[in-house]
Amino acid sequence: SITPMQSAMEALVAGAVDVVILGAAVPTANVEMLALERTELVIVVASQHPLAAHPSPLDELDRYRYLKHDQGSATQAHASSVLGDLADSSPTVELEEGALVAALHTGLGFAVMPRAIVEAQIAAGSLVVLNGPGPAVPVAFSAVRRMGPHTPVVEAFWTYLHGLSPDVDPVNRSLAANGIM
Repeated sequence: SITPMQSAMEALVAGAVDVVILGAAVPTANVEMLALERTELVIVVASQHPLAAHPSPLDELDRYRYLKHDQGSATQAHASSVLGDLADSSPTVELEEGALVAALHTGLGFAVMPRAIVEAQIAAGSLVVLNGPGPAVPVAFSAVRRMGPHTPVVEAFWTYLHGLSPDVDPVNRSLAANGIM
């Protein structure tokens, strides 16, 4: 299920879940972390949105709705690094990820999104990236589990995730995908 980062980490530490997937690195003692994907945050709008064709869209953000991620999400935690104070005067609607993406596609406003999540829609032309005011804001999606012994199912899942990690060289990725590492 989708839950705020802090709640996910509390469930992991308490033993209620075995593995969590997060949109940010969370420094916590006694956990093992594996980067699954590295990307950057971008400001996006639907291609039919007025900001998509505006010559200076960042100057106009305060006139349009800001589609904000759930409080506690990793993306929202870093959104201010992308926007600065540009959206401070924008009307804001807080949505969970699925509803936010749907609202974004209908042209209801602009949002800060991990590029990897919307890359296909950007390539297809249904979403447009508005270049942010500052340098790119990198983010990494990571898998996290407690240190210590694990069930065979958790070990198999972790091995599978390890094989997906961009931080693992291709030979080790192949070995991990085949359960050898």
